[in-house]
Amino acid sequence: MNFDKTLYRSLAVQHIGCEAPRAYFIPYQSENISDGDITLSGSGRERSAYFKSLCGEWDFRWLPSVDRITDPDAEFAAMDEKITVPGCWQVENGMKYDVPQYTNINYPIPCDPPHIPDDVPCGLYRRFFTLTPEQAEKRVYINFEGVDSAFYLWINGEFKAYSQVSHCTTEVEITDLVTAGRNEIRVIVTKWCDGTYLEDQDMWRMSGIFRETFLLFRDAEHIKDVFVRTEVSEDLSEASLKLEIDKPENLPVTLRLTAPDGTVICEGAADCRTVIGISSPILWNDERPELYTLYLHAGNEVLRFPVGLRRIDVKNKTVLLNGRKFKAKGVDRHDSHPILGHTVPFDHMLRDLLIMKANNINTVRTSHYPNDPRFAALCDLLGIYVCDEADIETHGVQVCGPRETMYTTNWDCLTDNPDWTAAYLDRAERLLERDKNHPSVIMWSVGNESGIGMNHRLMSDYFRRRDPSRLVHSEDGTRRVQEYLHSDDPAEQEKGWCRYADIQSLMYPQVDEIVKYYAENPVVPQPLFLCEYSHAMGNGPGDLKKYWKAFYEHDALFGGCVWEFCDHSVAVKLPDGRIKYTYGGDFGDTPNDGNFCVDGLVFPDRRPSSGMNELKSALFPAEFAADPEKPGRFTMTSRRFFTDIAEDFDVVYTLEVNGEVIRSGRLNLHCQPWETVSFDTAILPSDITGAAYVTFELAYNHPTPWAKTGDTAGFRQICLSDSRFTPGNIRTVYPVTAETAGNILTVTAGETSYGFDTVSGMPVSMVHEGREYLARPAAFSVWRAPTDNDRYIRNSWQSEGLDRLTSFCRGTEITGDADSVTFTAKSALAADSKTPSVEITASYTVTGDGRLKIKSNVKVAERLPFLPRFGLDLVLTEGIENLRWFGFGPDDSYCDKRLSAGKGLFTSTVTDSYEHPIKPQESGNHYGTEYAEITALNHQGIAAEGIFEFSALHYSVSQLGTVGHDCDLVPSPLTFLSLNHAVSGIGSNSCGPELDGKYRLSAKEFTFELELYGI
Repeated sequence: MNFDKTLYRSLAVQHIGCEAPRAYFIPYQSENISDGDITLSGSGRERSAYFKSLCGEWDFRWLPSVDRITDPDAEFAAMDEKITVPGCWQVENGMKYDVPQYTNINYPIPCDPPHIPDDVPCGLYRRFFTLTPEQAEKRVYINFEGVDSAFYLWINGEFKAYSQVSHCTTEVEITDLVTAGRNEIRVIVTKWCDGTYLEDQDMWRMSGIFRETFLLFRDAEHIKDVFVRTEVSEDLSEASLKLEIDKPENLPVTLRLTAPDGTVICEGAADCRTVIGISSPILWNDERPELYTLYLHAGNEVLRFPVGLRRIDVKNKTVLLNGRKFKAKGVDRHDSHPILGHTVPFDHMLRDLLIMKANNINTVRTSHYPNDPRFAALCDLLGIYVCDEADIETHGVQVCGPRETMYTTNWDCLTDNPDWTAAYLDRAERLLERDKNHPSVIMWSVGNESGIGMNHRLMSDYFRRRDPSRLVHSEDGTRRVQEYLHSDDPAEQEKGWCRYADIQSLMYPQVDEIVKYYAENPVVPQPLFLCEYSHAMGNGPGDLKKYWKAFYEHDALFGGCVWEFCDHSVAVKLPDGRIKYTYGGDFGDTPNDGNFCVDGLVFPDRRPSSGMNELKSALFPAEFAADPEKPGRFTMTSRRFFTDIAEDFDVVYTLEVNGEVIRSGRLNLHCQPWETVSFDTAILPSDITGAAYVTFELAYNHPTPWAKTGDTAGFRQICLSDSRFTPGNIRTVYPVTAETAGNILTVTAGETSYGFDTVSGMPVSMVHEGREYLARPAAFSVWRAPTDNDRYIRNSWQSEGLDRLTSFCRGTEITGDADSVTFTAKSALAADSKTPSVEITASYTVTGDGRLKIKSNVKVAERLPFLPRFGLDLVLTEGIENLRWFGFGPDDSYCDKRLSAGKGLFTSTVTDSYEHPIKPQESGNHYGTEYAEITALNHQGIAAEGIFEFSALHYSVSQLGTVGHDCDLVPSPLTFLSLNHAVSGIGSNSCGPELDGKYRLSAKEFTFELELYGI
């Protein structure tokens, strides 16, 4: 075997023996069979007579060093194991060869580009396949759709090709090396190559033939490539297809073009350059992804291309599709499967996209590499815009130089280096050529977190020259120069925008910043796209409303992509059968970035999180408002961009008063894009007699691939009367008595009694109808189990000892008569070696109806940052499980994370109140609560009234703050009830901006009032 071990270390070599990149297509034997190519029912390419899958079981051997192979034939002869292709060797066969490694920024190898370690692990793959005589007479091509990171290919013992670029297709013609009968494929895959320096994406590092591989059997003379260019006139009345067909001159080609309804538009001969005109074209967009179908017949082959007609423009800093302004309601998405790693089956891709559509998402950024070639085809079918990103990220080169230039010249060391130009341009070409025929692709991206420089400019030049119909995106182009925009000098500001991109791009900015420096800044002539915003890690994201208010108010703000779609975690089955979702470091992998990979809107098994529900509500396609002049009349403003709301949705309204449905109705309201219409409901002024809220839902009036008839796209709620909720609990009044035994004061009213510790100043007992409800003394607290978004502020909190405060009482007082007894305690919360952080004067008044009225006057030390929360914690005895409350629900809710929660009367359980993020943390809060009852199965328990927030969980704050994985949490039979004056917001500061000041518990003095009683 000829084996040149220098290739994978050579910056001058990208590919040897490989075909030029081309558009993705599969030849079929008939139009009818080709119609099953890529559909929402599945991928039908195996129905082609000219396609042979090589997926399945391969012989395999893992070696710790490719450079120490002295006799390749002997190594292949020694193969005695099997592996599944596609797959990643780190997650196959019990992880016996290697382990997954999660690192965000740091390279998994020493950073010395282009050099890689002396010993690079490798995988040897072998597969035998059989060709019929008819297949052997064809021209035979082998396709690898994804191999990480570089590979060598031998056919029947002869070296044929070398290739790198992990996430792009490699096609190799092997006609001269195969025969009818049995043939052998040998592949050596290296874990790293010089290209590893361009593939430093925030992801699990895995290796192998991770995407599908197959053979194609082509006619001797065949079409090599097709570029279906589309143009739409400015007035949208005419469109044209400009076909560029790479074929032998003597190969006759005929075409047939059909409209979305199947009507034949055109048929006849096609040349290498053919133009087809279409009058009154049916245009493609995310709401109506109408596709024409182009069939090309050449010899025995039929090629099928879905064609979407659409026009992209930028005018007056506004992105237009088909002449209409629209917004990118997007997410970033990694290829991720909890069992298979980077191997993502077709049905898994489809499920991801259906989840997006069901949650009002219309854009996906392929962060940070091209996806499976069928991914964009699914986006064509479903109507999802794609920011298609080149397989480039060089984040780790920040260490290549002084610390003070980490984000400038260090980061540019590859992107602005001519030695790397060929590698950058190769990745641009392989991206564009493969995906050029997809209408869903509206942006080419030069990569992610890779600095700025000549190579990005050359990529952009290539994109614009080869395909001027799409926008060019550069994440770093704007981020690196935005400091200029903050200058008051117009000359300096002029330096602050990226000229080799068509759209400016930022990550995680403050909303006020993007409005001031981009939307309202005349120096910047281009629209702004937030390629990443609102980091969705753990319990989050919060404050989405502010972003979308700005996006809708400013045409220059195109929208953005929330980071990110899915928690990418590796699932491990525990001995007891449970699943553990892992993150960085769980396999002893170093360097690692811990749980920074579990930062998605859906869990690894694709269950939507409350964060996804929050985003769905932020992207809701309408806004509603009450008409102040006429009760029962409302307005609806469309947040759709191309179609009338009535085409897809009915408006369903429900009026609830004190949690009970009073009125409801269903309307089919015509409302054009961006239009506002008024409408009347059956709601009468006399209906508004208490806490009144009207909820408007948009319900699908027909089935879609992602929703059944009647499913909703979300809701909006309007408060018609903010009167307090009245639970209607009628209680008998008894004389109040008090007695002291030792340090315990017991106050009794009828069948209810409360115990207070005169030493600690805290309630220690609550008995109603003979049952004790407090398992431990009550305690004031400011600490919460830190969320991922608390990752920076928690250092300030912990340095002040907020996680270890203890209470000490400064004095107590008892007053009262037969109508009520009041126990007052002055106390402070302080940490060791710290002056008091919080001073509290709390009065507990027991009234004749058995209520405990709590009033706490609180002073917070001036030195402290904002508090995580302030509340009274009760640990309830066993058997307390049922929840009923009037407040925001049914999802958990916080001051900045409640778009998906309406105000109403809800029921749940303590068990169901915790969401179970992969890394335990604060969860389950209910904002804006006016009434809550926490009861046993017999409906006996305690109730709380006031204006407060609460959570009730089977886990303590300590558990949630110290246990590393959800699977290690052990629920307590006790219930941990937190009754809070306020809880600071969630935000997205795990990677995004600091929590907005209005969502912080920053007050240095406040009063918290609450009533408790038994029921």
